[in-house]
Amino acid sequence: MGKRWKALRMRRSYQSISSQLREIEGNMKDSIMAKSDWRTIQFFLSVRGVFEVQIDLESEGARCNCPEFKSREGCKHSRYVVKKIRGNNGVYPMKVSSRASQEEIKRANQSTADEFREFVVNYAKIEVL
Repeated sequence: MGKRWKALRMRRSYQSISSQLREIEGNMKDSIMAKSDWRTIQFFLSVRGVFEVQIDLESEGARCNCPEFKSREGCKHSRYVVKKIRGNNGVYPMKVSSRASQEEIKRANQSTADEFREFVVNYAKIEVL
């Protein structure tokens, strides 16, 4: 009985340490991501909701707020965006409504991340995968 109890305590201790490390890792990742210039580039409509893909202009990384990305650090939405960027010489071919004037498009390209996101919300086509 003593050996089983000791093994159970060790397993619980290991699980506790693992969860603490994951939390620290997540906090570090959040602080690193906060310093980068992440810009919303595309919204995707799904039966589970609307998901947002962002790209980092410095590292050229992509992230999504869908549950699949959070659990696997990759999803079909982020892969779609990265594939489009690679196939278009590093530029995402965003489909924009004809309601957006050339001046608004030019301003959006020179704007902050929040202003650019607002432009995407108002004028970019929402994709469905």
